[in-house]
Amino acid sequence: MVTHLYHVFAGGDWRKPVSEHFNALQASGLWGVLEYVLVGIVGPDACITQVKGVLPARCEVVATAESGFEQVTLDTLPQTPGEVVFYAHTKGSHLVSARQDSWRRTMTWFNVM
Repeated sequence: MVTHLYHVFAGGDWRKPVSEHFNALQASGLWGVLEYVLVGIVGPDACITQVKGVLPARCEVVATAESGFEQVTLDTLPQTPGEVVFYAHTKGSHLVSARQDSWRRTMTWFNVM
């Protein structure tokens, strides 16, 4: 079984990275292999609510916090020996730039596609 752990920084421009990520999962066929996606979200409460509203049905929000970094999500990492974990995050949602977008898309290409 593959566990997918996904971190969303909801204090910035998170919509594009989230949309790109789930579109890539579907395009690659990986979405069909994943039973569910564990999601951690950091940001203001109103933004956390917005993120929850756009996540696909098979996503389970396992952590939220108004402040913090990726550790909020990583602290929920399953500790099952032999389990494969795929971790990704909304690269570029905090510092929005063409370079960050390119970096995120490159990571997605090599890890998802």
